[in-house]
Amino acid sequence: MGCWARNRDWAVKNPELAHKVMVAYLKAARDLALDNGWKQERNIDLMVKYTGPKVDVIRRTRAHVLDANLDMDLAVLDSMQRLSAELGYLKSSAARSGTSPATIPRSSAPSSST
Repeated sequence: MGCWARNRDWAVKNPELAHKVMVAYLKAARDLALDNGWKQERNIDLMVKYTGPKVDVIRRTRAHVLDANLDMDLAVLDSMQRLSAELGYLKSSAARSGTSPATIPRSSAPSSST
């Protein structure tokens, strides 16, 4: 599972650019999720160009499993976050208290216009 984070101050100051970056990220995630995109030559070429590993390394790498619409099973997300908190990888007070963003109803979660 992957995620994308951004600096809120930057996004507020650059809403149009933040929106464009998010759209590009979503298009790239969908491109990798559909039609065995992780193993398509054009995507491998882009991964080599922008991330650095050699072609043979990417070809041997297990493809990421993404939903084409980036939908997530919140129970799985919650269990992953709880494990990360137990292992000490998450330092937030919510993680320490056992409150997981994955358990917050979507209607209560903060939203962004970008």
